[in-house]
Amino acid sequence: MERRSAIEENAGDLYPNIVGTGAHLTTAELRAWTRFLDASRLVEDVLAAHVSREHDMNHGEYEVLVRLDGARGRMRMAQLASQVVATPSKLSYTVDRLEARGWVLRRPLASDGRGVVAELTPEGRAALAEAAVGHAALIRRHLLSHLDASETEALAAVMDRIIDSVRDKR
Repeated sequence: MERRSAIEENAGDLYPNIVGTGAHLTTAELRAWTRFLDASRLVEDVLAAHVSREHDMNHGEYEVLVRLDGARGRMRMAQLASQVVATPSKLSYTVDRLEARGWVLRRPLASDGRGVVAELTPEGRAALAEAAVGHAALIRRHLLSHLDASETEALAAVMDRIIDSVRDKR
C-alpha cells in the first residue's frame, strides 16, 4: 500500500518531490503526530509561563520539585535525571539552581560512595505547594477538561506504552 501524506494529497504539482516526514506518513499519521507536537508544546508553554511569571522558577525546576515530592522528598540523581528526561549535567545544573534557593539539598548516599541523593527541603516543599494549585488548574483547563474519565485513562495508557517503548530503545 502506498502511503500518501496530507501534504502530498494537497500539493498537486506544486511539490512533486516532497521528501520530509509528511512524505512517509499517512494523512492520519501526520495529523496525529503534528497535533501531538502542537498540543504538547502549547500546554508546556502555558505551564512554563505560569511558574515563571507567578513563582519565579522555570518549568524544569518545577518538574524536579514535583518528582522529588512524589518520591517522598528524596531520590537518587540518576533516577531523577531519567524521570525528568534530562542529561545528568542538565539535571545537575537545575539542582544547583534549586540548591542555591534552599529548595533542594544534595547528599551522598551512605550505602553507595558514588551515589548522590537529591532531597526536597521544607522551603522547596512550600514553594511547590504554592505553585501546584495554579499549575494543576492550568492542566485541567488546557488538557483534562477536554477528556472524559475513560479518555484520560486511555491517554495515560497510550503514553505509558510510548514511554516504555522509547526508554527500552535508548
